[in-house]
Amino acid sequence: MTKRTRVLSVAAGILLAAGVLAAVASTRPVARADEDSVLDQAMGQLNRGWRALRGPAASGDFAKVLEALPGMQEGAVKAKGEVPPRIAAEKDVAKRGEQQKRFRLQMISLLEELLVLEKAAIAGDKEKLTASLEKVRGIQKSGHDEFQEPEEKEHGGR
Repeated sequence: MTKRTRVLSVAAGILLAAGVLAAVASTRPVARADEDSVLDQAMGQLNRGWRALRGPAASGDFAKVLEALPGMQEGAVKAKGEVPPRIAAEKDVAKRGEQQKRFRLQMISLLEELLVLEKAAIAGDKEKLTASLEKVRGIQKSGHDEFQEPEEKEHGGR
């Protein structure tokens, strides 16, 4: 196989993956805001965990931090395969696919950082825990800025 053939094969694979994501994003049913969708439940888990985590993390109560993390990790796993209403509303299938890909990658980044946070708590490393907590907060903020509906932000969102 020549280098050109390999490059074309990789490019075709990337385009196929983007097409699959776009197809999934365009066919997944999206719950109304008043329904308790899987995404709402997952975001609720993340928010409950975040509230339970902040105080113990600030005080260095590693056991309480470790108690809060599994629910947050589970919430991130559940959310990553869902379609936020803001993405579902996108009419352009290609744009919707790209947005869904960004959302999923965002949730994967959150999950990765929650695992870093867990490792810091297990090690009893408050400095790493604090740094990781700041990264989680940054991921949360950028995700809400990009994917949350404006009215959800005004009312506290998920």
